Amino acid sequence: MCISSLVNVEKFYGDQVAELQREKEQGQFAARHRDYVSKFDDRAFVYLVRHEPKYQRALAAGAQQVTNKSDLFKVLKAIKSAEEDGDEDAAAVHFTPHNLQLREAWYEAIKAKGLSLEEYQALRIFKDSTNRTFHQSPTAREALQLLNTSLPVPSVYAAYKEPLVKLLQVLVQP
Repeated sequence: MCISSLVNVEKFYGDQVAELQREKEQGQFAARHRDYVSKFDDRAFVYLVRHEPKYQRALAAGAQQVTNKSDLFKVLKAIKSAEEDGDEDAAAVHFTPHNLQLREAWYEAIKAKGLSLEEYQALRIFKDSTNRTFHQSPTAREALQLLNTSLPVPSVYAAYKEPLVKLLQVLVQP
């Protein structure tokens, strides 16, 4: 009986160690490679604002100038979110000719710097998936459920629980 219990304990902890090792290796791989996607984004952004003719045409047509990569990504994320959510109000705000021209100019900058859109998309998926390694966020629905049921709120954040619940309730609505 004692030996079989030891075998079970050894198997359990062996599996746990193997899982921790796998997570460590994944984290190291992600940490080692994820920032190169950002470096490519930096180069493509500089190309966009300095050399991309479609961006210059978008500006001439009245598009808002993007002064940094973060501004660009906010516009691109808003367009993508409106597409995915099917929200007509968001679509009306974000599917402007200028924003769509900006997105097309970004695509051209990516290609000009040496990647196909498919390759770039795969790299963005990789980088976004590694963000979860370093910044784990559940969906709004999951976060709301956790906040309402199982997670104790640290006392330093107790004042924020009620507004967070309200925010998450808003975000889970279509």
